[in-house]
Amino acid sequence: MKKLLILSLGLLLSAVLFAAGTPQGTSAGGITEVTYIFWNRGTVPTAQGTIDDNWWTRYVDEQLAPMGIKLRYIQIPQAQESQTMSTMLAANNAPDVSKTSSIPLLNTYISGGGVTDITSLVDRFGRNIQSLLGEPVLADIKSEGKIYFLPHLQNGITGTATWIRTDWLNAMGLATPSNPDEFHQALRAVKDRDPGRVGAPLVPFGMMGQTFSGWEGIIMPAFITAPLTTDRFLVPYVMWPEAKEALRYMNMLYSEGLITDEFVVDRDQSIFRQRISRGEMFAFLAAGHYPYHSAYGHLYDRLREHTPNATLNSISTFGKDENGDALTFWGRIPIYQYRWFVPHSSRNAELAVKVFDWMSTPAGYMVGGLGLEGEDYRMVNGVPEPINQQSYLERVPWIEPQYGLAAKPYSRPEDKNLFLLSYIKDFNSAYHQQIMREAVFLTDVKYYPPTISAPTPISDRLTPVVNEFWSNVLIRIITAAPANFDRAYDDAIREYRALGGDEIVNEARRLYR
Repeated sequence: MKKLLILSLGLLLSAVLFAAGTPQGTSAGGITEVTYIFWNRGTVPTAQGTIDDNWWTRYVDEQLAPMGIKLRYIQIPQAQESQTMSTMLAANNAPDVSKTSSIPLLNTYISGGGVTDITSLVDRFGRNIQSLLGEPVLADIKSEGKIYFLPHLQNGITGTATWIRTDWLNAMGLATPSNPDEFHQALRAVKDRDPGRVGAPLVPFGMMGQTFSGWEGIIMPAFITAPLTTDRFLVPYVMWPEAKEALRYMNMLYSEGLITDEFVVDRDQSIFRQRISRGEMFAFLAAGHYPYHSAYGHLYDRLREHTPNATLNSISTFGKDENGDALTFWGRIPIYQYRWFVPHSSRNAELAVKVFDWMSTPAGYMVGGLGLEGEDYRMVNGVPEPINQQSYLERVPWIEPQYGLAAKPYSRPEDKNLFLLSYIKDFNSAYHQQIMREAVFLTDVKYYPPTISAPTPISDRLTPVVNEFWSNVLIRIITAAPANFDRAYDDAIREYRALGGDEIVNEARRLYR
């Protein structure tokens, strides 16, 4: 019995030791299932398979199998990603590899202990992560010396731009607008003369979403009167003194029927995109890649199918800097906006970091962004070129927007030109030269809020409150009768500051110093 007891204890100890060294969820075959989030944009071409089973998901499985990892994809709609992620985190069922664009949400869960400190795991298993990000970025993202998230690197042409139908300008004999007054006159001419013979559906100036997004970074620079110091960029744009005149300008456009409010309820941008593709919109604010990208429906292609001679160009209308260059604030997304992290509820934190470390290799982000060399592209004079453009567009451009990557290819600032030469292949070759002329890079934009990596509990708590208030009141400001504009604006700013605007600014200034 002593021998049996010793044997039994030995077997039990072996089982305990084996279990202690085995990640949760490991199958009999030694493969652990790691859950991985992605934003479903519904853009996987039918011929490529399904969202869960296509050449990219099979390729990832092959790459991760030697590490004993298989991904199980958890999809959420991008339009509701922050709400869905908040629900998942609260329920302790967020995926092992999670991502969000809501910085206040992530910071709140970091402060509350809901996000894993992965500093030691990055030190042990993140050699490729460290190489890809480099010391400056790693220093930027640390909060009190700890790493809670890993950023998506990009060098992309994603700044917001003013887009305009230049074929309509030419039909009216008008020059490209170079300032707000000329833009105003062009909008009036379009409304009065309807150069595209659109009729009732005509939209002179379109702004997507519930919040007339893009005005802060594009329109407001034209109204700047005071020096642009770093301290100013610690203050939310809506509290800048020039915001009032920029919004007065938009109020004027609305009162003259040049801006429509139909997009206020257009949460998925479907109406906005239809107006562009059907040739019903003269000008609009959107990201620099918006008309070209498959993620938004190849709008320029659809427009030209409808109106073969249509031409869209991004222009500099709202302000120049001291060198005469377009004056743009980085209003679309902050640096490090897209953040990968491991929830504290995950029992596979080590494996999640290993997944991201693989994503940080050329086999991860380069293949995800370019496809397979020799099958999808070949290198020509140091630049990747599709072997077959039609096949390439079918197989590759939907991967990164949908599944996410650690970085876009050639994302370091010094690789800007190579990035652009590589990036344009994702779009119809008819637009390549235009993109080369008009691209705006993050590294070209001189003004954007500095990164504060210290905990910001006041901002995390109050930013959602003031943002929700502002998104509702902004509509009332822009659509107010011109005689009531001053009162509508002044009342809104007073309440914005009382709800937390001043506290957010004070915290940012204190932490930045």
